[in-house]
Amino acid sequence: MSQAAGQTHELWNSEPSSDPAARRAIALARAWTAEASPALAWETNRVVDRHGLDRFPGHRTTPIVAAIVAAAGATMPHFSLRSGAGTWSSADSMATLTGVELDRATAAIITSREGMCVARADAAGVATDVPWSPTADDASLVASALSRRVGAGVGSLLVNVTVGRGTGVPDDERFHRLQALLRAVGAAVGVQVRVARSAGTQPVGLGIGPAPEAMDVLAVLRGAAAAPVDLRMHALAEAGLLLEMCGASRTGHGELDAWRLLDSGAAWGRFQALCEAQGGMREPTLAPIAETITAEHAGHVRSLDGAHVQRVAVLAGAAQGAGAGVVLQARIGERVHRGQPLFTVHAASRQCLTAVTDDLRRAPLISVDDVSTAALAEPQDMH
Repeated sequence: MSQAAGQTHELWNSEPSSDPAARRAIALARAWTAEASPALAWETNRVVDRHGLDRFPGHRTTPIVAAIVAAAGATMPHFSLRSGAGTWSSADSMATLTGVELDRATAAIITSREGMCVARADAAGVATDVPWSPTADDASLVASALSRRVGAGVGSLLVNVTVGRGTGVPDDERFHRLQALLRAVGAAVGVQVRVARSAGTQPVGLGIGPAPEAMDVLAVLRGAAAAPVDLRMHALAEAGLLLEMCGASRTGHGELDAWRLLDSGAAWGRFQALCEAQGGMREPTLAPIAETITAEHAGHVRSLDGAHVQRVAVLAGAAQGAGAGVVLQARIGERVHRGQPLFTVHAASRQCLTAVTDDLRRAPLISVDDVSTAALAEPQDMH
């Protein structure tokens, strides 16, 4: 039986939290778990997962982290929420690479054999899903995330919260509220929770949309020279923390072990095996209707609004798939020359491309100034 399943019964009898929001979240998590299928049980107690609690474009670390974790000999069953309006999930990105519509029994078999699985949340056996939105109730969000991990037999969970304008977690106050809720509910249902914070300065990775993000994932796993460095670094940090949390790595050695597993090709091998097990691996393709936006003058990239990038990707048809989305070609602080590509929009249809063009006429996606703004690039280190 997994660490999570083994701890849950005992910890459910612990003293309730004094915080009303935490008490509500704990009650919801317990109720949803009680209504669900019995928790999946594993032969190992090194069962982990990661969760992104924000609404920020890119940051598609889950498939990379899962591959590293599996290559280390730990287990990561990841059951991804159905996406809400104007959003997409890890499962939507994975769907451009392999099958994700797995039933519970198939997901369990694949996870036991491959050490990982990335599928729709239905396979977790918990019926209640609360997709992220800026106005969603914090207690419901946290209860949904934790009850799903209990159903998946997860013992250790790393939650990344992106903080900044346009992320849905705009300030320290909401971050600390979510952090406290996650820890309280995790303790109550027997899941070890660690909350990491990253800066919402700009999207993580170059692709925004299921197919562009999947291409970033493949580039990192394959060790491509053009792979987005920020996505790679975030994935290594997250995988390292999870390896330490479950005891697969010694304290302080998790990220080094993650580097070794990624750079040696071991993680890429695990990922290929997973895709074959989930229905066969395929290469994602971008929508052929495309337009590249270039810099009107030389200078430094001053701003790259994550919320605006998300909106443009949605207008392009990314939420409906079909290879639509945005591919960034410049980052905050970079020097660009006149006529240099800043980003390319891949649209699902001519109508979608027209909608994007109309939006960009009202406000630019990327601002370029003559003054160097390297200092404006807020670090995205997790802590």
